[in-house]
Amino acid sequence: ITSRSNTSNPDGQFGMHYQLNRLRLSFALPRLLKSPVVSGSDINTGLAPFQSMISTVSYLFNVSKRVTFEPYLLYRTEENLPAQWEGLGRLKIDDIAWVGAAYRQQYGAAAFVGFTVKEKIKIGYAYEFAPNQVTGFGNGGHEFQLVLRVGKHRKTRPTPVA
Repeated sequence: ITSRSNTSNPDGQFGMHYQLNRLRLSFALPRLLKSPVVSGSDINTGLAPFQSMISTVSYLFNVSKRVTFEPYLLYRTEENLPAQWEGLGRLKIDDIAWVGAAYRQQYGAAAFVGFTVKEKIKIGYAYEFAPNQVTGFGNGGHEFQLVLRVGKHRKTRPTPVA
């Protein structure tokens, strides 16, 4: 005899991004709700907005007329896990190609590369080297990224209507 039940997991996220010239600050709460299971009419959920937080800061430097370098610093907290720092640097040529590397505390290094195929299509690849804690269990992680821009890209802010 098999039992069949319908379950769902409510989810919520919040994030803010602030940019002042070349300085960028970001803050995110990736899980606003506890990890509940909703089954039938019984809902076991509650707010837990600070169980997971991510904060970042970065600054864009001009290396030359066509090349920029942007270092990032990321701080992450997760309930029942130690806080974690991550540092990342990205070298970008125009808006055509980029390459970079990162180091995540307690996990290790990663490298990434990407390029713009057309104005609205970007692709990227990242490789995270296997951390020492799991040597023998894997050879690292691969990540592929596809970005599709929908709509028109505005280079300037719209003027308010009076």
